[in-house]
Amino acid sequence: MPDWLLELTEKKPTATGGTTERLDPSSILQGVPEGERDWTLFRYASRLRAKGYDRSEAETLVLQAAANCTPPFPEDEALKKVESAWRYDAGDGAEAETVIHTLMDRLDQIDPVEVYEPEVLGALAALKKHEPSEYAKTKQELKQAFKRDINLNDLEKAVNQELAKMQKLRLAEPNEPPPKLEDILPDMPLTELRKPYNWTLNENGIWTETKNGPVCACPVPVLLTKRLHNVDTAEEKVEVAFYRDGNWKYITADRATVFNRTSLVQLTNKGLPVSSESSRHLVRYLSEFESENLNNLPLVRSTSTMGWIGSKTFFPGAEGDMVLDVEQGGGATVAKGYRESGSIEEWILTVQPIRKYPIARFTLAASFAAPLLKIVGQRVYIIHNWGPSRGGKTASLKAALSVWGEPEEIMASFNATKVGLERLAAFYSDLPLGIDERQVVGDKQGFVESLVYLLGLGKGKARGSKGGGLQQFTTWRTIALTTGEEPLSSESSTAGIRTRALELYGVPIPDEKLASKLHQSFSRNYGLAGPLFIRQLLKELDDDPEIFRTDYEAIFDELTKLGSDNITSHISAVATVCMADYYASQWIFGQDETEAFQEAMNLAKTILGQLETTEEADDGMRAYEHLMSWYQVHKDHFQDNVFGKRFGFLKTGYICFFPSIFDEVLREAKFNPSRIKRDWAERGWIQTSMQNGRKRYVVQQRTPKSGTRAYVISVLINPEAEDDA
Repeated sequence: MPDWLLELTEKKPTATGGTTERLDPSSILQGVPEGERDWTLFRYASRLRAKGYDRSEAETLVLQAAANCTPPFPEDEALKKVESAWRYDAGDGAEAETVIHTLMDRLDQIDPVEVYEPEVLGALAALKKHEPSEYAKTKQELKQAFKRDINLNDLEKAVNQELAKMQKLRLAEPNEPPPKLEDILPDMPLTELRKPYNWTLNENGIWTETKNGPVCACPVPVLLTKRLHNVDTAEEKVEVAFYRDGNWKYITADRATVFNRTSLVQLTNKGLPVSSESSRHLVRYLSEFESENLNNLPLVRSTSTMGWIGSKTFFPGAEGDMVLDVEQGGGATVAKGYRESGSIEEWILTVQPIRKYPIARFTLAASFAAPLLKIVGQRVYIIHNWGPSRGGKTASLKAALSVWGEPEEIMASFNATKVGLERLAAFYSDLPLGIDERQVVGDKQGFVESLVYLLGLGKGKARGSKGGGLQQFTTWRTIALTTGEEPLSSESSTAGIRTRALELYGVPIPDEKLASKLHQSFSRNYGLAGPLFIRQLLKELDDDPEIFRTDYEAIFDELTKLGSDNITSHISAVATVCMADYYASQWIFGQDETEAFQEAMNLAKTILGQLETTEEADDGMRAYEHLMSWYQVHKDHFQDNVFGKRFGFLKTGYICFFPSIFDEVLREAKFNPSRIKRDWAERGWIQTSMQNGRKRYVVQQRTPKSGTRAYVISVLINPEAEDDA
């Protein structure tokens, strides 16, 4: 060893018989200027550890040294330098710092060749491994001290060689058959994988030889363990496995991310230790790894949505060999909510008491009914439970959602955006979509109604893609379960809103203690009943593929007789839900078939009795009733001796409205005047004329007193009795 290294390693006796040398921080660090304090304190802490000081002694000395700096170095930052120095294993980083510290102290006394001595190269290699930023600083100092006497490229190559020795790496020989990785790496997640040629892969990372010496692609072992083919988009992803912190970790990412040096760096956020500099080497390694194992990597099918995948696979409950592939963020967070917890027995005991309340039972049954929509060809619809607060509406909704997962995590809110709810509906697909608290949007009736239409459509909006053209449409076939203190529809809502939504007014769970108990129970027991229901459903389909269509048609026909005044779409929706109640009563709650059917039909009768009739949902009739009510309030303005503005006049059997007044009255009530006039003309409720071959809804009438002609909309006073003036 050189003299300066011998001096460094020499241990001197102490008064107590030890071999540690006391260092005077004030003599070493007195007057260290700003800009050098950080680096110097770290060196000093490392030197203290190398000389045998314990950490508490080192902290005291480093704090003294920090106080003597110019200006004083912050105490908390100084302690971090001690923490960093004690981070390394003895004989590795700490001793490396000591060697480098001593070398830098003697730059003006040594020959440049001493930099290439094994001890110094080993120290530089350890520094590069543990403190790359400090290693870069050291190289710059060496460059400034020796100028052209040291070639930094040659030095870097020498350091890399030493680093390879330190890591106990052996680079593959040309044409050497690649060994099996299970013979190299412990606890392999997948056997029969082989490393690519010209790469060294072990517990110390991934290395390869370059013209400048060995380079590290990644300081931990990295493998490709799976290919995922998405059946929805036909796109492919890969699963990246890396060994860190004592276990294998997994990342699923697009191929475009994994095999691109720029985008690969994004995976650092998920724990993969790769930099912008090393990423080009890691991309090359991964590409060659895939080529070497093209026939060994398993190809699995994946999906980005819940519910039905074909006719035999369903998420959750009957996934088969399918895996769920969702983007990180909202989708992945929601997906975690679809899991099992507790016991099915305790869940049944919790839910059983609420089945005696019709609205709560109907909401629960609707949760089981969602997967049936595809089987029976039913369209999307909404079940909205509204009424006063503290009526157990949220508890009832949680009971329904607990069929499939953790209610709090999979429940949405009206406070979400339409785009957000659209994406959520597409992800849930064949599972119920629960949306709580309609009142949070206040008087935004337009938002509510547009949401109803959007969900009822079962298909998302067309949107442009980044590469041009249109994105693939998102679709769903679900039952939306909503709650609130106000209805979804208003007096002026169109029939489209009323036919798509089953609005149930009332308290679903009148027992407040029971409702409170449900909230607690569903935080422990959830996600069990739905998968059990699906597995039995698939068994029944295997035995008789037409059984559910047959049962649905029979129930629908029976309810059509019972609810002859109900809207057909409502009857169809109730039939599906009550069919689900019939099956769930048998498969989940253990009732016999006869009892289950009778209770399901009784439930259907109760619910149909609460829904609007065909006449009540009739836009034309509701608009007529509104106009007649308005006329009763303003009929003085239709008289010949009117004081003020005239709105029209009377003719035998008709009220003649001036067109502008007619349109204004209906628009204020949110009705579409053009559509209403067309509807009333077909019913014969307004007079019409022909002009140029087209039907006109504005006709000429003479005023009663003056006899002058005026253009009016002539509305029949009583459609049921035309002679009643």
